Amino acid sequence: MAWDEALLLWLDREEASRGTCLRFYQWTRPTLSLGFSQKAVRAVNFAYCRQAGIDVVRRPTGGRAVLHDQELTYAVISNDDQLFPMRSIIETYRQVGSGLLAGLGELGLELDFAEGPSRRMGHRRLPASEACFAMSNHHEILHHGRKLVGSAQKRLRRAFLQHGSILLDFDSKAFAQATFGVSSADLDSRVTSLRQCLTQVPRVDEVIQCILRGFKKALGTTFEAGPLEAPWQDSARELARIKYRPLQQLEVSVPDSPLMRPLRKQALS
Repeated sequence: MAWDEALLLWLDREEASRGTCLRFYQWTRPTLSLGFSQKAVRAVNFAYCRQAGIDVVRRPTGGRAVLHDQELTYAVISNDDQLFPMRSIIETYRQVGSGLLAGLGELGLELDFAEGPSRRMGHRRLPASEACFAMSNHHEILHHGRKLVGSAQKRLRRAFLQHGSILLDFDSKAFAQATFGVSSADLDSRVTSLRQCLTQVPRVDEVIQCILRGFKKALGTTFEAGPLEAPWQDSARELARIKYRPLQQLEVSVPDSPLMRPLRKQALS
């Protein structure tokens, strides 16, 4: 996520060339990521997370808690106003979502967009939850009404970052115990995974190739592989050091750094 934010800051520069980056990654340890404005004490069962070996970090984007485990994280970072409607959050979600929809559809899935923020399950209204996958927002990806991909966005003056979690498999009990306000039964009724949809977990490289083809089909653009060694690498390493360590290890005061100033209002709570 430090790389995501470093790319966002790089593309937000006034002198930055027009560009779009599409990234995929997975997590070496199960990790619960919080939206930048979530209160950790209200969202996280720290006792369970410590016992289960789950790290807790804070994302640069909004939204609610996501358990990164048995999933594929994607990130789109762009300042390209010819490819994305930069002034509209919802339309940007639609553009990115259309690439995901077309790509995951190549796996043989019948998928739809969520119509908007909702806490409904059938005709029963459910209480608010600290868990991201407990609710569906505009243009997130659903399979037969159940959420398959959760996404969140951060926008600066000239660029945006949208990243999200594509569920390969899903442990509703672990998610429910790691967060507050939702039961595993409710999650099972509202969340699905590629294993549940396809009866098996597809290869990660296959999922990535499908999504690349989906973006080409939906947005008319292709991506070239690029090295991580880049002008923003030092910024990414510094952000990783001061901002993206697990919350249990963070100091109370965050060092004042030029890297922190553009996103200062999102400092850890």
